[in-house]
Amino acid sequence: MSPDKNTPQGLCVDYFDGRRAKPLTSTLRREGDQAVLTTPEGELRLPWQDIEWPERTRHGGRTAHLASGGSLHSADGPAWDAWLRAHQVSESWVVRAQQSWRATLLAVVMLVAMGAVMYRWGLPWATSGVLHWVPITVDAQIGQRALDSMDGQWLHPSRLPHDTQRRIAQGFEQAVQRYRQAHPSPHQAPPAVRVYFRASKLGPNAFALPGGSLVLTDELVALLDDREDVLIGVLGHELGHVEARHGMRAVVQSTLLGAVTTLALGDMSGLLVSAPAVLGHLHYSRQMEREADDTAIRFLKANGMPPSIMVTLFERLRDDDPSRPPDQDEGGLGIALSSHPADEERMARFREASQGLGP
Repeated sequence: MSPDKNTPQGLCVDYFDGRRAKPLTSTLRREGDQAVLTTPEGELRLPWQDIEWPERTRHGGRTAHLASGGSLHSADGPAWDAWLRAHQVSESWVVRAQQSWRATLLAVVMLVAMGAVMYRWGLPWATSGVLHWVPITVDAQIGQRALDSMDGQWLHPSRLPHDTQRRIAQGFEQAVQRYRQAHPSPHQAPPAVRVYFRASKLGPNAFALPGGSLVLTDELVALLDDREDVLIGVLGHELGHVEARHGMRAVVQSTLLGAVTTLALGDMSGLLVSAPAVLGHLHYSRQMEREADDTAIRFLKANGMPPSIMVTLFERLRDDDPSRPPDQDEGGLGIALSSHPADEERMARFREASQGLGP
């Protein structure tokens, strides 16, 4: 029996019975709750609900799967879709949305907006939750690993006299004691901090690593050779990063981002293993920098020093690098491995914090 042409009553399909590789050119029609398939070998009746109809797509052929293991194929997608519509085969809203460029555009916009919201608020919230369960001892391990990876690459043994290193380190240690007496930690014992002196290709610099390692470069000490009070203030800023666990927060946040990316792209290896590299290219958020500046302000006040002395740092950094714009907000490594608020904004905050305290 020759099959009918495509009509609302009959659809020309290739029928694979699941046993033979060669299809049978057949005609499909519907009678009530049955699908009637007319093949060259006779008529086959199938329960309509036993056929798994495919979702409509814009391009390509169509394939329906049968409960018996066979399948129906058609290269004429529009004819297949028209035949199903004629027999009132309903489509889900998802299928209809997929065929609408307006719905697709809306979905893309919503996805981008949701990603931005998750990155802005969801990721910090998740990071805080994870960080709550990460022991402080892990900070020190990662910080030491990061320092080891930097030594010999960016950092080299300090050329400062030992007396100079000892004087700065002892001065900072005494300042930390006074600060912690004035501002005791309400939750847990504050982390121990240690200053490491290094010569560096980074120029005048200071940065904090998780666990309490503070790195001060020879170049910054030379830049402030007559202003050790400002050096102490710089270290107070880095102390703020340590106490707020900003370095570890950045590692966890980068790991969470990597995990999300991994779920989409695969390869779960090397997330926490890459922590030193993450720290080496770290960009603290501007909010973290403002928090560390707030700590520096409290730190200096607790030691009887006006926060405005920190203006000297920015002025000398600018004199040392004339190309540095006054509204710079991307310091490369800057004063900590970070992305900082504009210099002018920070100087204004330090000056404002000194009002009523004298010069």
